Amino acid sequence: RRLILGEQRRIRAFVDGHQQSPQQQPINLHNALQREIKAIERKWGCRVLLQSVTPQDATVPNELIHQIEFLLAEAVANAVQHGNASRINIAIERTPNHVQLRIADNGLGLAGTIGTYSQAELAVLGIGPESISKRITELRGTLSLFSSRNGVELWIGLACDDQLAVKTNYKAHAFG
Repeated sequence: RRLILGEQRRIRAFVDGHQQSPQQQPINLHNALQREIKAIERKWGCRVLLQSVTPQDATVPNELIHQIEFLLAEAVANAVQHGNASRINIAIERTPNHVQLRIADNGLGLAGTIGTYSQAELAVLGIGPESISKRITELRGTLSLFSSRNGVELWIGLACDDQLAVKTNYKAHAFG
């Protein structure tokens, strides 16, 4: 019940924020995610480490940061509930037109599944994080999943307004 109420508050805040000011300033990705990570750790009792944000001063539109927060919260919930994960590592790269997230856990992996799968393969096989996949589809993003006995790794690609990148002169970096 507490989880549902928390999620309802987050959705209301998102809707209110979206309606109040559609032309909001870009949000610093690192700072926003550090706040979200602290809340996720308290909620799920696991260690969540933001390993890197590249570039360090990356910004994204306010609407996209909320979507990223929802995706992270859901990925952590899945890792803890279904994979018994105790640690989740996150790396994010912002390029002029995209945000690439890598979310890796130390759980048990996806039951009966070892290997790398595209979003289309996950859908055909009926496996993987269905609600995350649905959200990514709605955002016109991409998803791939790697599962092993040592955990699950999600690669999520999201389109991001390139006008922000032009204003801040982002440069592409190797993701690794």
